[in-house]
Amino acid sequence: MAARLEAPRAGVRPVTVSAPARRAGVAWPRLPAAAELAAIAAGYLGYALVRLAIHVAAGENAWAG
Repeated sequence: MAARLEAPRAGVRPVTVSAPARRAGVAWPRLPAAAELAAIAAGYLGYALVRLAIHVAAGENAWAG
């Protein structure tokens, strides 16, 4: 059975949903500010560690002398 696309009928408006109804159950609850900052800091730390590992693996270690 093939699905058919039907053109909307004249005079029928699309259903609009208010913002709270659309958000309900979909968005995660907001974290406290300290937890958000900790998550951002953890991301930066992870990024810095990956960059350091790449530089060390490439032999660009400035501390090795």
